[in-house]
Amino acid sequence: MEPISEDLRERMLAAVEEWAAKRYQARLKDVPAEQITITPASSDSEYDYLVGLDSLVGSAPLRVKVAVGQDGSLQISD
Repeated sequence: MEPISEDLRERMLAAVEEWAAKRYQARLKDVPAEQITITPASSDSEYDYLVGLDSLVGSAPLRVKVAVGQDGSLQISD
């Protein structure tokens, strides 16, 4: 998988922030940048990227799965 573009990274973070606000009443700006990771998922996975949020929900790390649709839409789940 090729490196993630800055545009896709920004779109993913915005979508994850919206999702986290609805699901956990949390904001990404409360998470230090060094504690947010975006890594490609394995090729046999049903999603494309894992977004790691190391301090969003209490002290437990959260891994959010992001699938990128053919139309560029983002589907998020945990």
